[in-house]
Amino acid sequence: MGLGFPIRTSRSAFGPKPENTKPVRDPRKHLSADIGALMMWQIAGSGLMVPTARMIFTVTGTTLALLQHTEAFQPDGGTAPVTVRTGAGVYTFVYLANYPDEQGDDKPLVFSWGGVRCEGASFRHGQVELNPDARSGTVRIWTDAGAASDCAKFSVDLG
Repeated sequence: MGLGFPIRTSRSAFGPKPENTKPVRDPRKHLSADIGALMMWQIAGSGLMVPTARMIFTVTGTTLALLQHTEAFQPDGGTAPVTVRTGAGVYTFVYLANYPDEQGDDKPLVFSWGGVRCEGASFRHGQVELNPDARSGTVRIWTDAGAASDCAKFSVDLG
Protein backbone atom coordinates (compact mmCIF):
# COMPACT_ATOMS: atom_id res chain seq x y z
CA MET A 1 0.00 0.00 0.00
CA GLY A 2 1.23 3.48 -0.81
CA LEU A 3 1.04 6.73 1.12
CA GLY A 4 -2.40 7.74 -0.15
CA PHE A 5 -6.00 6.84 0.60
CA PRO A 6 -7.18 5.51 2.98
CA ILE A 7 -4.13 6.20 5.15
CA ARG A 8 -3.72 9.63 6.73
CA THR A 9 -0.02 10.01 6.05
CA SER A 10 2.20 10.71 9.05
CA ARG A 11 5.43 12.68 8.81
CA SER A 12 7.44 9.51 9.43
CA ALA A 13 5.88 7.89 6.33
CA PHE A 14 7.97 10.23 4.17
CA GLY A 15 11.19 8.76 5.56
CA PRO A 16 14.02 10.37 7.51
CA LYS A 17 14.56 14.11 7.67
CA PRO A 18 16.40 15.19 4.53
CA GLU A 19 19.95 16.50 4.70
CA ASN A 20 21.85 18.67 2.25
CA THR A 21 24.66 16.72 0.58
CA LYS A 22 26.22 19.99 -0.58
CA PRO A 23 25.41 23.68 -0.17
CA VAL A 24 22.42 25.03 -2.07
CA ARG A 25 23.89 27.50 -4.55
CA ASP A 26 20.71 28.59 -6.36
CA PRO A 27 17.47 28.32 -4.34
CA ARG A 28 15.49 29.02 -7.53
CA LYS A 29 16.63 25.64 -8.91
CA HIS A 30 17.20 23.50 -5.81
CA LEU A 31 15.42 23.03 -2.50
CA SER A 32 17.34 22.99 0.75
CA ALA A 33 16.77 20.12 3.15
CA ASP A 34 15.04 22.51 5.56
CA ILE A 35 12.46 23.48 2.91
CA GLY A 36 11.91 19.82 1.97
CA ALA A 37 11.41 18.88 5.62
CA LEU A 38 8.95 21.76 6.09
CA MET A 39 6.96 20.68 3.02
CA MET A 40 6.68 17.10 4.33
CA TRP A 41 5.66 18.41 7.76
CA GLN A 42 2.93 20.60 6.24
CA ILE A 43 1.59 17.87 3.96
CA ALA A 44 1.37 15.37 6.81
CA GLY A 45 -0.30 17.90 9.11
CA SER A 46 -2.81 18.98 6.49
CA GLY A 47 -3.70 15.38 5.75
CA LEU A 48 -4.81 14.97 9.36
CA MET A 49 -7.04 18.04 9.34
CA VAL A 50 -8.62 18.48 5.92
CA PRO A 51 -11.84 16.75 4.89
CA THR A 52 -11.64 13.55 2.85
CA ALA A 53 -14.95 14.28 1.13
CA ARG A 54 -17.22 17.28 0.51
CA MET A 55 -20.77 17.37 -0.81
CA ILE A 56 -22.65 20.55 -1.76
CA PHE A 57 -26.45 20.45 -1.89
CA THR A 58 -29.44 22.63 -2.70
CA VAL A 59 -33.01 22.07 -1.54
CA THR A 60 -35.92 23.43 -3.57
CA GLY A 61 -39.28 22.60 -2.05
CA THR A 62 -38.87 18.94 -1.13
CA THR A 63 -36.23 18.20 -3.78
CA LEU A 64 -32.63 17.60 -2.71
CA ALA A 65 -30.00 18.12 -5.41
CA LEU A 66 -26.34 17.15 -5.07
CA LEU A 67 -24.58 20.01 -6.87
CA GLN A 68 -21.04 18.82 -6.35
CA HIS A 69 -19.09 16.05 -4.68
CA THR A 70 -15.31 15.94 -4.30
CA GLU A 71 -13.32 13.23 -2.60
CA ALA A 72 -9.63 12.78 -1.88
CA PHE A 73 -10.05 9.10 -2.77
CA GLN A 74 -11.47 10.00 -6.22
CA PRO A 75 -9.11 12.77 -7.38
CA ASP A 76 -10.20 12.36 -11.02
CA GLY A 77 -13.91 12.34 -10.17
CA GLY A 78 -16.03 9.26 -9.83
CA THR A 79 -19.17 7.73 -8.44
CA ALA A 80 -21.40 10.13 -6.50
CA PRO A 81 -22.75 9.08 -3.12
CA VAL A 82 -26.44 8.17 -2.97
CA THR A 83 -28.27 11.03 -1.24
CA VAL A 84 -31.90 11.27 -0.13
CA ARG A 85 -34.06 13.87 1.62
CA THR A 86 -36.12 11.89 4.13
CA GLY A 87 -37.94 14.85 5.67
CA ALA A 88 -37.58 18.53 6.48
CA GLY A 89 -33.96 19.11 7.45
CA VAL A 90 -33.07 15.40 7.34
CA TYR A 91 -30.88 13.92 4.60
CA THR A 92 -29.03 10.64 4.22
CA PHE A 93 -25.91 9.75 2.24
CA VAL A 94 -24.22 6.47 1.36
CA TYR A 95 -20.81 5.99 -0.23
CA LEU A 96 -19.56 2.73 -1.73
CA ALA A 97 -17.85 0.35 0.71
CA ASN A 98 -14.48 0.33 -1.13
CA TYR A 99 -12.49 2.62 -3.39
CA PRO A 100 -9.16 2.01 -5.11
CA ASP A 101 -6.03 3.56 -3.62
CA GLU A 102 -3.40 5.26 -5.80
CA GLN A 103 -2.06 1.82 -6.77
CA GLY A 104 -5.49 0.51 -7.82
CA ASP A 105 -6.04 -1.77 -4.81
CA ASP A 106 -9.54 -1.62 -3.28
CA LYS A 107 -9.54 -0.24 0.27
CA PRO A 108 -12.47 0.17 2.67
CA LEU A 109 -13.87 3.66 3.10
CA VAL A 110 -14.11 4.79 6.72
CA PHE A 111 -15.08 8.28 7.91
CA SER A 112 -14.55 9.28 11.54
CA TRP A 113 -16.16 12.74 11.63
CA GLY A 114 -18.53 15.00 9.74
CA GLY A 115 -19.67 18.60 9.73
CA VAL A 116 -22.39 20.58 7.98
CA ARG A 117 -22.50 24.25 7.00
CA CYS A 118 -25.76 25.92 6.01
CA GLU A 119 -25.72 29.02 3.79
CA GLY A 120 -28.49 31.57 3.83
CA ALA A 121 -30.09 34.49 5.62
CA SER A 122 -31.46 32.48 8.56
CA PHE A 123 -29.06 30.82 10.95
CA ARG A 124 -29.38 27.06 11.10
CA HIS A 125 -27.68 24.43 13.24
CA GLY A 126 -26.51 21.15 11.79
CA GLN A 127 -24.86 17.87 12.59
CA VAL A 128 -23.70 14.73 10.80
CA GLU A 129 -24.41 11.36 12.41
CA LEU A 130 -22.23 8.60 10.97
CA ASN A 131 -23.65 5.09 10.87
CA PRO A 132 -21.70 2.12 12.28
CA ASP A 133 -20.47 1.26 8.75
CA ALA A 134 -18.61 4.66 8.80
CA ARG A 135 -19.39 5.32 5.12
CA SER A 136 -22.99 6.47 5.43
CA GLY A 137 -24.92 8.75 7.69
CA THR A 138 -27.64 11.27 8.37
CA VAL A 139 -27.40 15.04 8.14
CA ARG A 140 -29.77 17.04 10.34
CA ILE A 141 -30.42 20.78 10.11
CA TRP A 142 -32.63 22.74 12.51
CA THR A 143 -33.55 26.29 13.53
CA ASP A 144 -32.69 28.10 16.77
CA ALA A 145 -36.10 26.98 18.05
CA GLY A 146 -35.11 23.34 17.52
CA ALA A 147 -37.41 22.67 14.57
CA ALA A 148 -36.13 20.54 11.69
CA SER A 149 -35.69 22.85 8.72
CA ASP A 150 -34.37 22.66 5.18
CA CYS A 151 -31.53 24.92 4.16
CA ALA A 152 -31.58 26.24 0.58
CA LYS A 153 -27.86 25.46 0.14
CA PHE A 154 -25.55 23.53 2.43
CA SER A 155 -22.28 21.60 2.41
CA VAL A 156 -21.19 18.48 4.23
CA ASP A 157 -17.54 17.73 5.03
CA LEU A 158 -16.40 14.24 6.02
CA GLY A 159 -13.03 13.11 7.26
